[in-house]
Amino acid sequence: MANANTPVAILTLAFDAHLDKASAFAGLSVYEDEQLWTEHQGRLAARMGGITLALDGDSAAMLHCTRDGAHVDLESGSIFFSSPEKSEVEVHLEDALLRSEGGITQAQIRIVGDKLLEVTTRRGVLDFSYREEFQVLPEGKTFRIELDSPAMPPRAETGNASDTESPARHGKVAYYIQGTAGVGAAIYGLFQLLEPESPSGFSKH
Repeated sequence: MANANTPVAILTLAFDAHLDKASAFAGLSVYEDEQLWTEHQGRLAARMGGITLALDGDSAAMLHCTRDGAHVDLESGSIFFSSPEKSEVEVHLEDALLRSEGGITQAQIRIVGDKLLEVTTRRGVLDFSYREEFQVLPEGKTFRIELDSPAMPPRAETGNASDTESPARHGKVAYYIQGTAGVGAAIYGLFQLLEPESPSGFSKH
């Protein structure tokens, strides 16, 4: 745990964004137990050492330093992160935990609804755990994860059925592979602004 007088992160970009009750701005220090949140059209980005974090609109999170990197409590909305080699990022939400494995990782995690998550592994893999269940999410995929799924859902009957594979079921968690990795245009543009030399290739949806 960081010292109370030591910031855990520095904001690198903020508009229509807040730190607790105050307006956020680039260069602002973030400390333990402070909440970051964005309005509907807001965007916010922060640096934690070599780790880059970005919140989309209607998002709220708290940041914490760990021995190996960063821990994020995502309360609502969506977060994108990019972490270098030998640095780990944990994202906790909806009683679930997603953790990078210490390699170069780029991923987006979004709370879609109650007990419903969307996870994109742009680069690297994520370890997903929920209560007694564990699953490795491989690189280059977008997953929709339904927590406490009561039963195996039927195949989609819409014209877009081919876009989403039938779900894999592990205990009470259902995993839908929605396709190859892609992130929303807004979060993609924000990341490109923050990391202009990063590998390109995001799909703009």
